[in-house]
Amino acid sequence: MAKKMEVQVWSDIACPFCYIGRAHFKQALADFDHKDDVEVHYNSFELDTTASGEPETMADHMSKEKGMSKEKVDEFLSTITELAKETGLKMDTSKIKVVNTLKAYRLLHFAETKGKESELMDKLFEAYFADGLNVDDNAVLTDLAMSVGLNQDEVKSVLDSDKFKNDVRADEAAAQQVGINGVPFYVFNKKYAVSGAQPVKVFKSALDKAWDSFKPIEMVGGDDDQSKGANCEGGSCSVDPNANNQK
Repeated sequence: MAKKMEVQVWSDIACPFCYIGRAHFKQALADFDHKDDVEVHYNSFELDTTASGEPETMADHMSKEKGMSKEKVDEFLSTITELAKETGLKMDTSKIKVVNTLKAYRLLHFAETKGKESELMDKLFEAYFADGLNVDDNAVLTDLAMSVGLNQDEVKSVLDSDKFKNDVRADEAAAQQVGINGVPFYVFNKKYAVSGAQPVKVFKSALDKAWDSFKPIEMVGGDDDQSKGANCEGGSCSVDPNANNQK
């Protein structure tokens, strides 16, 4: 199997710019000529590791934790709502329930083992920003997981334990090593980085530049077998283990 170009993404499902940036990146990737040769890895990044399981409105949370005035909060919420609308995303800031997201991230790591991480992430973003659901609630998380085809019993086993917590912490430690202190943050082929909910054209440029530096090996072959002591079938050859013993 040919090696794929890698994109590492750090984001928080409680971050509005991660929600918007993800949509921009997905559009850029969908239009990328080599999208089938790109492998995207999603990494956990909790902006507020101290958030409790008691839901707060986004306005109350920002006022309390960020010390923002009501006018500044209203201005911010209006801005992100308009940005989401321009991107084609649903967002209702009046419904948002700010909660701890560690459990959701553990579930995302489980979903990754089943090839369902990206699908579940979309569901979590929409649940949080559009539907105002509590993404720290086991019943909510179970329903979302099952909607992308995950097994109910396996999901329950994850949610009722600390499974994948170390994976979440490893993602966040890796972010510190890279020097990431804000999300969304994208690293293309370990060479180019994009920070924030940049326009689609910025993500397209990053993909193009990363691809130019990647340039995977292209196999050019013929039908002639010029190898001795080799087994050749199906257009490729492997060394005959008995070749060196022949006289």
